[in-house]
Amino acid sequence: MNSLRELDLRNCSITKLDEDIFTNLPNLEKLFLSHNFISTLSMLTFSSLSKLSHLDISYNNAVSTGKNFVGMFDPFTLNENGIYFEEGLFANLHNLIFLDLSHTMLKQDSLRALLRLHEKVEQLSLCYTSISLLAPSMFSRTGIKVLDLSGNPGLIPV
Repeated sequence: MNSLRELDLRNCSITKLDEDIFTNLPNLEKLFLSHNFISTLSMLTFSSLSKLSHLDISYNNAVSTGKNFVGMFDPFTLNENGIYFEEGLFANLHNLIFLDLSHTMLKQDSLRALLRLHEKVEQLSLCYTSISLLAPSMFSRTGIKVLDLSGNPGLIPV
């Protein structure tokens, strides 16, 4: 599948991605993994995707709850455990421009992976991720122009 440029795996009930799952997709530019149940991503998961520019991991580690407190259907609430990213998860994504992690509860340790984002990253969404600490220097290596931190009421800039 050398010619594949875009892969959409949204709403596929994915719980785990093997470390070598994308090895045979060297020209992949866009990857959509939203609305799945992924709880851990290894530093090797995206290591072969050197041309990836758009990565959507939003709405992950979510569980259906049925109805909310007013009786309306509530399709997603975040798992209390959160998703874990190994520190080097984004290290080989030198062409990444857009990263969406919105509505995906992140374990605090997962923020270390963001330290490895490269200078081409322009858009990052961390809205509704339940992050509590964020150092301004975290994104000093990036070219971030759009940073969405909305929906994180306990966020303390350090």
